[in-house]
Amino acid sequence: RMRNDELSSNNDRLKVLNDDLAQQINNLRAHNDAQAAQVTDLETRYKQLLSDGSAEAARMLRQLEQNQREVEELQQLLRAREEAIDAIRRQVADALLGFEGKGLSITTRDGKVYVSMEDKLLFKSGSFDIDPSGAQAVRDLSVVLAQNPDISIMVEGHTDDVPYRPNGNLHDNLDLSVKRATTVTRLLLENQGIAPERIVAAGRGEY
Repeated sequence: RMRNDELSSNNDRLKVLNDDLAQQINNLRAHNDAQAAQVTDLETRYKQLLSDGSAEAARMLRQLEQNQREVEELQQLLRAREEAIDAIRRQVADALLGFEGKGLSITTRDGKVYVSMEDKLLFKSGSFDIDPSGAQAVRDLSVVLAQNPDISIMVEGHTDDVPYRPNGNLHDNLDLSVKRATTVTRLLLENQGIAPERIVAAGRGEY
């Protein structure tokens, strides 16, 4: 009987051990399932990040390629504009070849062609009556301007710093400079190929 009691006690202990092991196994399984779920979640998030990153990288690449195309287009436009400006400068230089070094200079700056004529080539001091030699230079220039109808023209009149004596409707060097500009403008407009709306006449006086 005593042996049976011992066996019963041992069975109880085994049962408790088995229950404990079963509980531990269940706990381990639950922990493992939780870990597995966490791993699955991390994998999903990782794949999503990769996907999002790839999409963002692709978007940035497309934007970069678009920007590059725009830069190349702008560079082409700039080169074309520079070539057009240089071609006009050469035409003007060819037309006014005989006047360079005689008070006339031709330069390009900021996408514009500047034809500068000194007073001695165009006007005497205090006068807005154009010199015949200067008038011929303006007429020669008008031929080039008529051949390039897309060019806008600004005629700037200048004077020396000698104070202008009021005479009639002209009060000072500023008035004189404007009158000189309109004189040259009217001379350019003798060429029927130049539309009046292309020209602006401006005066800077002695400045």
